[in-house]
Formats: sequence, structure tokens, C-alpha cells
Amino acid sequence: MEKILSIDEPKMRRDLIRASQYWAELTGADVKFISVIDESFVRDTTRTIGAVGRISSAVENDFIREREEKIDSVLKETGFEPRKGIDVKAGNPVEEIKKVMDSFTPDLTVMGSGLKAGVINITGEIIGYAKGNCFVNTKSFTTPLFKKIILTTYNPDRDKHAVEVSFNLAERFKGTIYILSVLDLNDEVMVNAPGMVDDAYANTKETLKRMVDAARERGIAVEGLLKEGRVSNVIRNLSIDIKPDIIVLGSYSRTGLNRILMGSVADSLIKKVQCPLLIVKRKLTIKDSPRPVSV
Repeated sequence: MEKILSIDEPKMRRDLIRASQYWAELTGADVKFISVIDESFVRDTTRTIGAVGRISSAVENDFIREREEKIDSVLKETGFEPRKGIDVKAGNPVEEIKKVMDSFTPDLTVMGSGLKAGVINITGEIIGYAKGNCFVNTKSFTTPLFKKIILTTYNPDRDKHAVEVSFNLAERFKGTIYILSVLDLNDEVMVNAPGMVDDAYANTKETLKRMVDAARERGIAVEGLLKEGRVSNVIRNLSIDIKPDIIVLGSYSRTGLNRILMGSVADSLIKKVQCPLLIVKRKLTIKDSPRPVSV
């Protein structure tokens, strides 16, 4: 049974609970919901009122109790009950979230684009740390039909799970996949090593054709796109034109710094796009999916 970790974000709580419920239905996974009250906020509050010792602990417990009540209210409203429970605690958001990720080992982590520790956005750091897949909600979540899917990948063999989940979503929702390959070539390379540029284009075009052919064999509406530029900017511009329902990112990169790079790319993207992101690092089974992808 797959597992989903849903990370609370108060301003987006209702949407994240809906997104978690939706993915639980798509995958048949069990959900654990966690909420971390930033310890700096609790500390500042206790200092302001001069609370120490047991009174300070009581203040922290009051914050936790209030948070639990608010979460419970939204869960009742949506009719959703996380089968793996709800965990509310005070602490350092980054450290506490990482601890839960290590112990729970989720197949999919659902989070918002505004996840913070203090005033610092930590969404990209959590994506980079995650060993499993990540779904990032960027706006209000209504039950979506993923009819338009942008898939960005450099290597379909290493990113086979990203390709597979994109194909399966397209088949389930009778959607269209826009397979995007981006060449990020700096001026120095283009001037001093034109042969490398030509090889990169030829290899990327061949790989892209392979993926497009595989999708068409499955009866999936597909378009292959080869663009040049910074990855996040190219995806943003394409999303403006296409208005996708979801962007799927493979986790393979040419640099070898996969986890760091994907956190960085995703962190940049969430500030530029209006649709959710799915970062695929390992197999994610969609219920009633026909068969694995071979490209």
C-alpha cells in the first residue's frame, strides 16, 4: 500500500486536504497529515507574556490544541479522514518535516507552494530532501481532470517513472501530453564547441521522438517540443501558452545533483506557474492504469 504525507500550510489547508484526498483516491494510498507550529512563533509569544516553565509548556499545548481543532474542522467539512492519523507539533519546521519523512517514508508528499520556516520559503528544500514523489499545490484545488499535461524530462530511461505516470494520467483522463525537452546551453559552449551543440540537439530530438512514438502507440494525444533556454523560464512560457492542468518533472539531471537541482528548479517554478507540479522520483501507481511505459 502506498503512503501519502500531507504537510499542512494554514493558508492553503483546505486545498491541501482536498489534494491529499484526491491523490489517495487516485493511488489507493493511506494518508498521514502533519502540521508543524513554528517554534519561533511559540517562543516569541511566551516571551511577550512572560511565560516560563510550566506556563510556557501550557502555552505551547494551547497552540497545538487550537491547531488540532482547526484541522479537525476542515477534515469534517471535507469528509476526509487520514488513515495514518494527524500529527501536530511545535518545533523547527524543516527538522520536524524531515524527521517524519525519514520515519514514514512516503511515496508521495503533498505540500503547498508557500511552506515556510519563519519568513523563509522551504518548499524547494523539502522537495530536494524527499526520496519519494512530491505534489506541490500552487493555488486553490478543485477536483481536477488532468487533461493537459506538460512532461519535462531529459532521459526517459532514467525518468521512466515520470514518463509512466504522465502516460497513465493522460490515459485515465483522456488528456494530451506535451513532452518538453529543454537544452540549456550557455554562449561559451555555443561559440567554442558548436559540435557539442549539434550532437546535443540530435540526441535530444531522437529521444523526444522515441517518447512521442511510445505515447502514440498507446493512443495518447501527444506533442513533442524541443526548446532552448533556462528550464524554469521555458516551462513558464509554455505554461502561459498551453495553460496545463499539471506539470510533471522527472528527477534526472545531467549534473548528477538530482535532488538539489530538482528542489531548485521546482522552487523557481512555483513562483512562475499557476498549475500544480508533480516531481516524480520513483514509481507512483495510478489505480486502473493500463500498463507500464516502455520507450
